[in-house]
Amino acid sequence: ADGPAAPHGAHRAPPAVILIGGFHKTGTHLIRAIVHGYNRLVNGCSPPCESSRLTILRSHHMERELDSDALSLFVGQGGPCVAFVRHPLELIASGVRYHASAGEQWLQEKRDYTFTQLPGVRPNMTYRKVLKVLRGRDRATFEMRAMGGATIDHMVAVARRWLGPGPGRGRCLRQHLEAFYDEASLPE
Repeated sequence: ADGPAAPHGAHRAPPAVILIGGFHKTGTHLIRAIVHGYNRLVNGCSPPCESSRLTILRSHHMERELDSDALSLFVGQGGPCVAFVRHPLELIASGVRYHASAGEQWLQEKRDYTFTQLPGVRPNMTYRKVLKVLRGRDRATFEMRAMGGATIDHMVAVARRWLGPGPGRGRCLRQHLEAFYDEASLPE
């Protein structure tokens, strides 16, 4: 599946590797579909996999995984990457919709969200329950003070660390999820 074997004693060129990643509520399901589809089609495997062609690594949540030594070294040495980001208001709105109905385990765990200082929020409530109790702007405010705000902070930190100018940073592309909504925004 990887092409003809290298003659005895010859060295095969290492595969090209690219990192494609995102943050919570920035298109991680889209990223997963693209990466898995590409690797199955071109490399005949599902990630993580090795190929003599292009190997795509997927980082589901770059804010967590770029702290790992291997990924940090990869990007820090100029390894190519694409980081999906999202406009903060879109991220918050999407987070409210998703977290109000998603079945993820952490949304069902009771915690103390009183730090958000919103009316009706009491100790030992689940994330989902807080969103059901709150109305209107308070729901967006809660999301901003809880999960969404942390995600925005992580996007900014990763952008400053890996996507800006400087040594080893010129090979990362920041792709806005909103560009997929508007054909005129997509690169040619």
